[in-house]
Amino acid sequence: MGEIGAADARDVLIDALADEDVHVRIAASEALGIVEPSPATRDALLGALGDPASEVRFDAALSLARAAVCGTSELMVDTVGPLEDALFDTNRYVSAYAAETLERIGTPEAFEALVPFLRTARWCPHTDNRRPF
Repeated sequence: MGEIGAADARDVLIDALADEDVHVRIAASEALGIVEPSPATRDALLGALGDPASEVRFDAALSLARAAVCGTSELMVDTVGPLEDALFDTNRYVSAYAAETLERIGTPEAFEALVPFLRTARWCPHTDNRRPF
């Protein structure tokens, strides 16, 4: 549905983020990353950053990063607060995509949120010489 790109598909995908099936929510959050970003998709993805399933949060953060890459950083300015919170998610990929999105937004406020996180995140607590990935 995300590849269709129509506004109708976008609305269905946004509604799917509330589905009780985690796999539907995962697919919807990923698909929203390939439709043209809008305030509605941004807000839906920000909501998905709070989903109990880490896979949904991961795809929501990735989709927000994609929206920022699409040259829509003006649309993303209001996301700095929720993305700052997502930097400290228990899923390191959510944190990484939140950091990437803040970098791409590139406003002073985004960097104010990002730089302190980067100072303390120099080393990944999940990797070492025995577990490099």
